[in-house]
Amino acid sequence: MQLQRLMDSEGMFNASLAVIAFFVLVSSSFVAIPLDPVPITMQSLAVTLTGILLGARFGAFVVAVWVLAGLTGFPVLAMGSGGWEQLTDPSAGYLFSFPLVAFLAGKLEKNHSNFQTFFSLLAAHLLCLCLGALWLSLYVGVLAAVMFGIVPFLLGAILKSLIGTLILWAIVRSPHA
Repeated sequence: MQLQRLMDSEGMFNASLAVIAFFVLVSSSFVAIPLDPVPITMQSLAVTLTGILLGARFGAFVVAVWVLAGLTGFPVLAMGSGGWEQLTDPSAGYLFSFPLVAFLAGKLEKNHSNFQTFFSLLAAHLLCLCLGALWLSLYVGVLAAVMFGIVPFLLGAILKSLIGTLILWAIVRSPHA
């Protein structure tokens, strides 16, 4: 029964979107600036766009599959990393947050104005930073987690939210949308 549903046009379309989103998530992991203890990547932009474009639940599911693929050893996470050791990494909190971030982005964004879209994306990015820093604080303390896990990424969160808004605007304005 599930195979028949998958094979219908809507199911194939959703499966195609999931595969595309997965590869965008992987690609975003390789656009990175290696910093210690947390690298700068385009992952959060890809995660938020996945949540918005695929919807909260399906987007979060696709993101969770991507994170699990990385944890099982596929080199799909930041800078080609992967494996169970990622669970003990100081930046693991960001990975754990990604499905929640996709879900939040998908829930907040409901065909709003570009201004509201920007703030939906920004809220999702801030959730990622806060949850990531919470985990990071277990390794370096609260103050250092804020200084190294949130502050350096605030400008990037704003820029990624702006870029995401422009991408979504372009998709909506597309004559094929």
